[in-house]
Amino acid sequence: MLQSSIQYLKRGFAKQLNSSQQRFFSTSIERHVHVIGFPFAGGQQRPGPEEAPEWLLQQKFLQNRNGVSTEMVNVTNRKCNQAQDKDIIDGHRKGERNWHNVYQSNVRLESSVIKSLHAKQFPVIFGGDHSQGIGSINGLKAVYPKTKILWIDAHVDANTPESSLTGDIHGGPVAYLTGLAKYEQPPVLSLRDIVYFGLRQWEPEEKQLLDDREILWFKSEDCLAERMDVIKKNIESYLFPNNAERVPYWISFDIDGVTWEDFRSTGTPESKGIPLSFMLQFFETFIPEAYGMDFTEVNFRLSEGEQTDKDKETVKLLMEKIIDVVHKQKFKYPHQL
Repeated sequence: MLQSSIQYLKRGFAKQLNSSQQRFFSTSIERHVHVIGFPFAGGQQRPGPEEAPEWLLQQKFLQNRNGVSTEMVNVTNRKCNQAQDKDIIDGHRKGERNWHNVYQSNVRLESSVIKSLHAKQFPVIFGGDHSQGIGSINGLKAVYPKTKILWIDAHVDANTPESSLTGDIHGGPVAYLTGLAKYEQPPVLSLRDIVYFGLRQWEPEEKQLLDDREILWFKSEDCLAERMDVIKKNIESYLFPNNAERVPYWISFDIDGVTWEDFRSTGTPESKGIPLSFMLQFFETFIPEAYGMDFTEVNFRLSEGEQTDKDKETVKLLMEKIIDVVHKQKFKYPHQL
């Protein structure tokens, strides 16, 4: 049954991908894609996310494609925060597990993102857990400080050391970026500059934050491909009121935002999430207006057999779609590169 589901995905996405094989050797590439592997599981408790980048960078569909380069960040310690390594244990702080490795590894990621953006590439940071958002968005904001953030996730990711029940930092990148939690660098992001998609689990403090700050977010049941035009208009009205200057986006994509029925190889899966059909249309719509993106929380250890095969095909298809759109569609804001 799962094998037939894989074939269904391939057939259903074929039109979206639009025969991308024929463009592998095309010279008319609009933007270059730079895939940055971030093999890091230290922002959470499960082993596995650190293995996904190596798997991806070994895939022939990526290696054989023109207009794509790859890089692997040399993180300080790739293991999950439950490992008994001395540097992990010594790096624990109150409410912040493995803080030293999270911080130092994200500083290295930040540097890679800055270099990629200065080279006018479209960086795709493939993790790794979502604590990578600290480094990727700090790097982004160092180059393009006005950028708005589109955050696809089942979770708000705005936990502070005080509100987090686990101390897992992958649940708090937004807090560190916005100054809700103390960070070694000044805040780079306003909560007013984030739009969420697919939220369906939060701590009470996070829900209070959404309500008090009137942050725009879309429920999973509203995330339908056929509603994309309406969603886009709502986003633009919220982020750019009163004819404000339009600026590009950064896409932060946690695959647990996708419904568990469509993808299971992730650490904190939630049902009743975003359908894959919406994500394909989302990439088609917003990548031409984006500087780059995160792709996080893939963990193939948490599935087995045909389910793992299906999930690997899903990741490949999503990556193909991302690359295809970057290559074929003109960037809407060339004057802001």
